[in-house]
Amino acid sequence: MDLNQRPDDMVRITTPELAQAFIDEQVAAIREQIGDKKVLLALSGGVDSSVVAALLIKAIGKQLICVHVNNGLMRKGESEQVFDVFKNQMDANLVYVDATDRFLGKLVDVAEPEAKRKIIGAEFIRVLLATGTHWMPPQVDVGSTLATRSWIRISVLEPQGPRKRQT
Repeated sequence: MDLNQRPDDMVRITTPELAQAFIDEQVAAIREQIGDKKVLLALSGGVDSSVVAALLIKAIGKQLICVHVNNGLMRKGESEQVFDVFKNQMDANLVYVDATDRFLGKLVDVAEPEAKRKIIGAEFIRVLLATGTHWMPPQVDVGSTLATRSWIRISVLEPQGPRKRQT
């Protein structure tokens, strides 16, 4: 399947009614899949993670733990906006991590863009997992917690490894 092309069987959302029907369908599917588990979401503030966060908040509420990591490479005011929208307006469980020094320290003297991308990605996962497992209440079994990376096509990461899900 070409991820850059809309599948032929995918209905275009052209009205508010179709949009609401899609949201309702996704919320029901998320609730069924998640059950009573907790979900750890890396919330960058971009379109993909914000849409996934909004759907998860609607579906499972406080079972969702959003982690926003400021890596020092954000647009001016972007982290504050993410905090305002998700914590203040949507009442999400949002953990804010200012890891600016940590990320920028790892990037000193690194010039090659692909090397920077790999360093940022690896460090982000380390920060996310350390923060998420540290922040969860002691009674939460981390092994039964789902972590998700948010692209429009998301991967659900479970203890036995990734499983692709189309949302």
